[in-house]
Amino acid sequence: MREEKLGFGIIFRIGISLLPILFGYSLPAVIWCSFSIAMSFIVYGPITSVVSSLCAVCISMFFCGFFGEGAKLEGLFIALQAIFCAAACIYAVTGRKKFFHGVWLASIGYLIPSFMSVKNAASSAGQSVAQYLTEAPFEMAKVEVDALASNPMLQLGQNEIEAILELVRTAFMIVVPSTMIISSVVVGYLVAWCVSARLRSLDVGFKHSFSEIKLSRLMVIITGLSLVLSFVGPAEVRAVSLNVFIVLISFALFAGVSFIDYLLRKWVQSGVLRGIIHFAVFFTLSAFVGVVYVILALFDAFFDFRKIYTRGQVCETEE
Repeated sequence: MREEKLGFGIIFRIGISLLPILFGYSLPAVIWCSFSIAMSFIVYGPITSVVSSLCAVCISMFFCGFFGEGAKLEGLFIALQAIFCAAACIYAVTGRKKFFHGVWLASIGYLIPSFMSVKNAASSAGQSVAQYLTEAPFEMAKVEVDALASNPMLQLGQNEIEAILELVRTAFMIVVPSTMIISSVVVGYLVAWCVSARLRSLDVGFKHSFSEIKLSRLMVIITGLSLVLSFVGPAEVRAVSLNVFIVLISFALFAGVSFIDYLLRKWVQSGVLRGIIHFAVFFTLSAFVGVVYVILALFDAFFDFRKIYTRGQVCETEE
């Protein structure tokens, strides 16, 4: 740990990390700022980290103030997201916790202020959180349904169209919790991965490789049970089960991508190139490849094709 020296450099680093806010990209700002705060603690110490956190609040509110006086509160929520994620990573690193321990804590740290931000925006619009979050996707779905209704071969009446739209609206509102959870986990993983990548050369336990993401057998069993329960029982049970299933099947998708990434490492060394390959495959094959990835992840949970549990963790640079 270097000697703590407070100066303009702290303000500059946090200001640069939050610069995407001015262009309307709050998510990259949260990830970058959270990484900066976490590394300021690890490299320099707690005082530098606290000062960086305070700077994050002030600068984030200042940048959001360019979009209106009321947007300053949103700037506070953005800063809190970054600070809580950083605090989770700091706790995981200093406490010698496992990588995914930090991911889950960072996800919670992002989810809480994110929900508060959405709730505040929904209250200002006179809507519930579910209504506020589903308004945009519902309008897009409505356009698609209207386009189908205009097809003379389908011969859909007004009552059928309204029934379809109501079903779509209900479905969107039911899956709001799982959507927020998945997005929070993705952000938590990205922040923790950035910190892990920066600390890779140091002798700390906070190490991780994307190619080692793997479902447990218990998670596969719970996924199957939640799928069954989403079709039976009371409406509340079906709604909760559906959200659990969506969250777990999303984890299975990431585990499938991780499995393919593990195989690609033998022929493609560049992580950027592997990312392009994954993107190209999803862009061309869409839902089909997603199903294949999920099936591979489910089988890998039982047969452990990568032998992660028997030979230890996979190093990021492993040949």
